[in-house]
Amino acid sequence: MEQKSFLKLPNNSLLNNICETRFDVVIDLNLDENMFTSMISAAADAVYKVGFSDQKLENLFNFQLGRNKIDSNINYKNLVDSLQMF
Repeated sequence: MEQKSFLKLPNNSLLNNICETRFDVVIDLNLDENMFTSMISAAADAVYKVGFSDQKLENLFNFQLGRNKIDSNINYKNLVDSLQMF
């Protein structure tokens, strides 16, 4: 079943399924803006929403990580290090 609309965004069926499910944590691993995953993250009923800092999405995540634009491996290492604290 196709989960993307003709605009390449999550379709209503997928968003409804996401909205009806309770999550403890949602982690958006995208370093660059991705409307598909941003919409899913926004729709999710989660206690914690984790993502890389972005001015456009600053209200979406309640736990944001800084971003190193030169070396993306540093970003993911920092994410893993941060999550290991829990």
